[in-house]
Amino acid sequence: MDKRIIQKIDRFYAVVFDEIIGDLQSLQYKGIFLGEIVVKTYLNGVINNPDFIRKIENDRVENLSDFYILDFKKSYFQRISSPSIVKSFVRDLARYVYYLLLSIKQPSSDNDIYFFIPNFKFKNYLEGVEKSLRDQSLKFAYLLWERNRLPSSKGRDFILPRPAFPYFWHKQYYKFHEFTTQVDRALGWAKVIEGKKILFVEGCFSTMHVSALIARKYRCNSYCLQWGFFGKTATKAGWRNMPYDKYLVWGEFFRNEFVKYNPNLTIQVSGHPNLSNGQLLPKSKVLFAIQKKLAGHINEEEVNKFVAIAIQFAVQNPEKSIILRSHPDFDLPKIKLDQIATLSNVVVHDSSRFSLEDSFKEAKYCISISSSTSIESVIKGCFPLYLKINELPLQVHAVFEEFHPGYHVITESQLQAHLEKLDKMDLENYLNSLKQQMFLPEEKIVENLFS
Repeated sequence: MDKRIIQKIDRFYAVVFDEIIGDLQSLQYKGIFLGEIVVKTYLNGVINNPDFIRKIENDRVENLSDFYILDFKKSYFQRISSPSIVKSFVRDLARYVYYLLLSIKQPSSDNDIYFFIPNFKFKNYLEGVEKSLRDQSLKFAYLLWERNRLPSSKGRDFILPRPAFPYFWHKQYYKFHEFTTQVDRALGWAKVIEGKKILFVEGCFSTMHVSALIARKYRCNSYCLQWGFFGKTATKAGWRNMPYDKYLVWGEFFRNEFVKYNPNLTIQVSGHPNLSNGQLLPKSKVLFAIQKKLAGHINEEEVNKFVAIAIQFAVQNPEKSIILRSHPDFDLPKIKLDQIATLSNVVVHDSSRFSLEDSFKEAKYCISISSSTSIESVIKGCFPLYLKINELPLQVHAVFEEFHPGYHVITESQLQAHLEKLDKMDLENYLNSLKQQMFLPEEKIVENLFS
C-alpha cells in the first residue's frame, strides 16, 4: 500500500510540475533562472501534507492535478498589494544597509573550498571533512546564512551574506520575493567563491539551490553531501533534479535511490563523514533513538508514544539493557524521565554528551520511527528497525520493505516477538552484506571533492 501511494504522488508531482513550469521558464532575476525552484517550493508544501496524502489515496491523479495547478496560479500570479510592496521595500533596504555597516572580518578568497551551513548543527557533521582537509593542507571557510549567535572562529572562518543591492524596480521582484531576496543574499558571496568549490549538506532547501545556481554562474564547482534519507511519505521536492555538480552519498544503496529522482546528476559514493567502519562485535543492547517531530507526519504525541513503547519494553524485559537516545530538537517530558529513573536496565544517552558512535558501539538493534539514525547504525554493526507509529505511509519504510519484506519495519504489537526471532538468528552475514551496500568501507569525500 505504501509503495502504491508513493508512486501516485510521484506521478502527481510530474504532471503538475510539467504543467506549471511552462509558465515560468523565463522567470529570472539577475541572470538566475528561478522557475524550477519556485515550483519545487510550492510542491514541497503539497506532497507531504497529510490531507493531500489522504486525498490521493482515494482520488485520481488527474483530478487532484487540475486543482493544484489552479491553486498555484492563484497563489503566485495574483496582484501584490501596495502595503506589501512598501513593507518588503523597507525591510530589504534596511537589511542591505545593516549588513553593509556590520563589521565582520571577511576571509580572503584564497580558500580551496567553502562550506554552506544554514545553521550550526551542520558544522559538527563536517568535522571529519575538516580534518581530512587540514591533513592535506587545504584551506576552507564557512558560509553562514543567518547571523544569530555567530560563533568565535576557533580556527574556522565564517562569512555572513552581505546582500547585493536589491533591484526593487525588477518586474518580478515582489511577486517572487521569497526567491529574489535569496538571490541577493547569496550574491554577497559571489566574488569570494568565484572559481573555487562549495559544499552543501543535505541539499534540499531552496536557499541551497539558489546558491548552487549562483556558484555555477561564477565558475564555482558545487557539491552536496548526503545527510539523512527519505523520512516522510514522499521524496522532498528539493531532492528532485538537484542543481549540484556532484552529489556525494554514503553508499551504493543510496546512490540507487537518489538517482531515481536525479537522473542527470553525477552521484558519487563517498562514505560517511563521521562514522568509521566498525567490526561486528557481540552486542546485546537495544537502542531506541528518539527523533524530532516531522510536520504533518510525526507529532509530539507520537514521539512520546515511541518513548512510552521503549519504557514498556524495558519493563517487560528486565533482563535486556536498553539505551534511550535523546534528540537535540525534542525535550523528554519530566514524567518520562521520572519513569526512566526507576528502571535499572535503561540508560539515557543525551545527544549533547554521547556521540552516535558511543550509542552504536553498545547496541545490537537500533529502533526509530523514521530517523536516518537507524540506517547509520548499520555501519557499526547494528540491526536497523523502524517502528510504525501511525497509519501514514513513510518512504523509508517502503524502501526497506521492498529491500527485505518483514525484516526491518514492524508495529508495536510485533516488537517483542520480532526481537525474540532476531535474537535466535545468525545475522552476521546479512549485516555485513547490508553494510557493504550502504556504506563505503573508507571515507573518500575529500578525494572526490578534488578529483
